[in-house]
Amino acid sequence: MHETMETDPATLARRQKDIDYGKNTIAYDRYIQMVPKKERTKEHPTTPPKDVKYSRRGWDGMVRLWRKQLHAWDPVDESSTSAVEESGASAK
Repeated sequence: MHETMETDPATLARRQKDIDYGKNTIAYDRYIQMVPKKERTKEHPTTPPKDVKYSRRGWDGMVRLWRKQLHAWDPVDESSTSAVEESGASAK
């Protein structure tokens, strides 16, 4: 399968912004410190490739999954965990 490359500068800039947003988190910092690149497996979060052609919906889905996987490395803080659970429950 031959993947075509994304060339639109606006799309590439938007995708880079999405990636930067994910990498600018405590969870990402903890992840890269705790899991050296050579020890990562398919189960670990992988930054989506911004230069491959995807639909907007496909790209958004990959970023959403990547960000969700990164949350596994969020610092454990009992007080904020219960607040997040309460706000998540009321939002449904």
